[in-house]
Amino acid sequence: MVDSTHDISFDSLETLFFDLNLDATPSMFHGYVCGILMKGEIDESLVFEKLEEWLFWSSEQREVLQKFLSGYKNVVNSDLRDLNYGFQPLLPTEGVSLDTRLNAIAEWCRHFLSGLADVWDGQFETTEDTIEALTDLSEVANVSLDAESGGESDFEYILEHVRILVQVIYSDLYRSD
Repeated sequence: MVDSTHDISFDSLETLFFDLNLDATPSMFHGYVCGILMKGEIDESLVFEKLEEWLFWSSEQREVLQKFLSGYKNVVNSDLRDLNYGFQPLLPTEGVSLDTRLNAIAEWCRHFLSGLADVWDGQFETTEDTIEALTDLSEVANVSLDAESGGESDFEYILEHVRILVQVIYSDLYRSD
């Protein structure tokens, strides 16, 4: 088990999800949580309620996840608010194949959009930048999974683009508060 939510890595979440027999990857999970947290003032119990609806977990799984991920919402929120654009989608490490990482970033984007849609209640004021960022994220969610030579630099470009798009959305949503 991980001692601190700051120590939660892709690998530790992957192991936890495997041990709990959950049908989710760390990238899917992180994307979904980030999407939910775009809502703003949302407490951790509501995050877990949304996750439970999404993952259909048992009470035993919920208990383990709540203990393991207690405070995770605060860590993700802090990353999203990072004024130095330090936010990073949770993806497999560089040692994993490019195809796997491309698939993970597409999954991250799909589930980010899904989490955002699950909390979108018509109270968000969207700007042109937000609409464009959402459109771009939906395109990344459907990225081709054929890794080509030179694909590593393309992946890095896509990853950087996703990081900025998420922070544009976050900034736009909270500029109107």
